[in-house]
Amino acid sequence: MILRLGIFLQTYRAIGDFAEAKKIYDHYSEVPEDGDVKFLALRDVVLARRIPRKIFVQHNTVIDEGD
Repeated sequence: MILRLGIFLQTYRAIGDFAEAKKIYDHYSEVPEDGDVKFLALRDVVLARRIPRKIFVQHNTVIDEGD
């Protein structure tokens, strides 16, 4: 499915048909609230449980003021 979408988008991009490419992209990238899976509700759960990115700091950094 992703390969076909890429081929369609590349084809429309190559021929300069922006309107058709946008229509196809918008169709496949929409996240509907209704349906079997409530993706927007799941997104809220995932963001609530998100762990912050770790920041690694070098503890032995020294400033040389000789020069």
